[in-house]
Amino acid sequence: GLSTAVIWDAVPGINWLLCVLAATVALIAIALVLTSVFVPVAFMSGIVGQLYQQFAITISAERSR
Repeated sequence: GLSTAVIWDAVPGINWLLCVLAATVALIAIALVLTSVFVPVAFMSGIVGQLYQQFAITISAERSR
């Protein structure tokens, strides 16, 4: 509420930290979701596994860096 906003505004320089933390959490969540979706696809068998294997490995490797 309003009292929380007043407290955070009273601390100089804290707003940039809150923004950085929010962005960091969002990026970590995106990386985890993409990895958890595409790693299992790399191990699928059959024609679907062959079609998506290279794509899954590329996406998983790029997002985990």
